Amino acid sequence: MGVPLLDLSRMHAPLLARMNEAVVSVLAEGRYILGPNVAEFEREIALWLSTPHAVGVSNGTDALSAVFRVLSLTRGTGRVATTPFTFIATAETIATAGFTPVFVDVDEATGLLDLDRLAEVPDLVGVVPVHLFGQCVDMDRLMALARDRGLWVVEDAAQ
Repeated sequence: MGVPLLDLSRMHAPLLARMNEAVVSVLAEGRYILGPNVAEFEREIALWLSTPHAVGVSNGTDALSAVFRVLSLTRGTGRVATTPFTFIATAETIATAGFTPVFVDVDEATGLLDLDRLAEVPDLVGVVPVHLFGQCVDMDRLMALARDRGLWVVEDAAQ
């Protein structure tokens, strides 16, 4: 007997009418890239996040790729720590931008990046924690560690 990890149809059920309306609206408009819906999304998410700008992309891989490309152009390259317990896009986008992925094992209790082990890894320029299964890495502790070591942090929160 299989046990599903996540029942998306049940989660979407209360929103299905609104989702269908939105899809039909985009199809009727015929503008799938950089149309008014994307501009409105970017405006609303920027307001929600209290930031001046937001950029909508097609998926989490493209989001990571864009951020790492900017970081490599503005700060140079080097070793970037992340967890091996993630989708391939995390390490792929780190490497494609010219950084070297360094895998740090996970905490046995959470399956998330082990911050004790991370603290022992030398010569890093950045770290990419991956939040999984509704759990978040202890970001207060991670940010303190990053500040102490001069590391940039990019959260992979695709899940």
